[in-house]
Amino acid sequence: MGGGKQGMQALTYESYRTEWIADIIEGNPSSVLVGNRFSKKLISQWLELDEYNDDIIFCDGSGDGGIDIAYLHRGDLNDNGESEGDTWYIIQSKYGSAFNSNTTLLAESEKVLETISGFRSKLSSISSELVDRIRNFILKSSNNDKLVLVFATVDPLNDVEKRILKDIKTLGESRIGNLFDVDSVCITSVALKYFLFVKRIILSYSISKCRPYLVHTSNCIFSA
Repeated sequence: MGGGKQGMQALTYESYRTEWIADIIEGNPSSVLVGNRFSKKLISQWLELDEYNDDIIFCDGSGDGGIDIAYLHRGDLNDNGESEGDTWYIIQSKYGSAFNSNTTLLAESEKVLETISGFRSKLSSISSELVDRIRNFILKSSNNDKLVLVFATVDPLNDVEKRILKDIKTLGESRIGNLFDVDSVCITSVALKYFLFVKRIILSYSISKCRPYLVHTSNCIFSA
């Protein structure tokens, strides 16, 4: 063989992250557009939704009340025909320097909780309508329903930030009820899904290639 490097380039998280972000910053967009692209791509991949799904509500902008994106996931029916519970995902997205660690988590969670509790009046028409739906959902919620505040960031939260999420969960439960929960998602989250998907494809391909040999070997064993 020749002396040059050949074959597929190694698939690493660093290369995946770089390529993933490239779509976000393509065309030298404004910081607002970058944030919108980031949240839209990350949440749709995390929840495995079409980016153009009509059930995804985009509120990011003036008067959003701290809610960038919201999505209502309808639960499946169990064997008795009863709903397993619906979940509202309330996403607060922070790309790059917009995320300032502990301060951001506490300030944004307080803003969202005030909005949902009805203490913020200066909301956009989209956010105002969304809050009405969420408050109605809370009033009629069952034990299986959830309302999850999700922080979307580029990189994973550190241990201190994860402990703060637990404090936010406690605060949210005291104001909204036990249906409140908190979570975080980042590029690593969707990367893990991607790598597992690739691994399954490779494994499936390998098994299909080896199946004739495995069948032949099996026949030899049972006929022995």
